[in-house]
Amino acid sequence: ANFFWNDTDNRLFIGNNATVTGTLNSQVQITALSSVYFSLNTFSASTSGPVLVFNKSRGVTTTSFTIVNANDILGELDFYGSDNTDFSLAAYIQVLAGGVPAANDIPGIMSFIVNVGNPYSAREIFRIAGSAFTINEDSNDVDFRVEGAADANLFTLDAGLDQVGIGRVPAAKL
Repeated sequence: ANFFWNDTDNRLFIGNNATVTGTLNSQVQITALSSVYFSLNTFSASTSGPVLVFNKSRGVTTTSFTIVNANDILGELDFYGSDNTDFSLAAYIQVLAGGVPAANDIPGIMSFIVNVGNPYSAREIFRIAGSAFTINEDSNDVDFRVEGAADANLFTLDAGLDQVGIGRVPAAKL
């Protein structure tokens, strides 16, 4: 089917009406045997461009705007790959409420999480929150390196040894 609506569980299928297993039970599913592209296009003589909106309320109806709590997930983008059995999560990006919301003001946190090679062992690698950019918020053994034009170790941080190196691999604490 090119377009299929399932009244039983209110799901929309585009391209194929077979449920893809191994991921979330999505209400909208686009499936193809080749590349799938999703476009948002704006043709306008203005500064505005296309927008994809994620809305979150703690209300239980579509007309109740109940305040979210600090650390509520406001939206998430998940990336899966086939492991020859089903689809497994490789990484995701979350946006959370970064504090207690006020009228027309919700502090935000953007968190980048990757799977480190074991099932269900995703780690937050870095986060952006307000005026802070944090690497390794969870105190894991996550190294960090900045490369220069001619120096692969312009700035390095070895989290397992708690050492920093400038222009070299870390050999001691600063």
